[in-house]
Amino acid sequence: MKTNPTDLCEASNAEKQPTTTVDKKPNGKSQIRYMKRITFDASCALLFAAALSLIPSHLGFAQDVVVTPKTTDAVSTTTSGNITRITPGAISIQAEGEAHPLAYNITANTKFVDDQNAPVEMQNVKTGRAVIIYYVMEGENRVATKVVLRNAP
Repeated sequence: MKTNPTDLCEASNAEKQPTTTVDKKPNGKSQIRYMKRITFDASCALLFAAALSLIPSHLGFAQDVVVTPKTTDAVSTTTSGNITRITPGAISIQAEGEAHPLAYNITANTKFVDDQNAPVEMQNVKTGRAVIIYYVMEGENRVATKVVLRNAP
């Protein structure tokens, strides 16, 4: 029997043709790889979010800022001298050893008292009076917390 070479090609092509139809659904191995990929991507996203939450705010990432009032106990310091000037918001005294008068801010919380710690009327607070000023530093400002008039009449 004589065979034609083209017949051999057709026969070999026929053998290479799949005999079953291809499913449109992925097989079991493909589904497992797909699920692993989704799980890996979700895990990476969660780790990235957790890492971002650990970055300190001073590195420049935007964050909501909540400002709370400062509640530290300030250290009170005293200065004694004679009043050189008094205004509604400040008092200046010439302290011993100082070349220039020192200025102190007066607030609504500043107390004016005599040597016995009794309240003093503001009309009795005049230039030239000897005082002891208790104050705290707020930044570079001296803020008077208590002014004691010495040798009050």
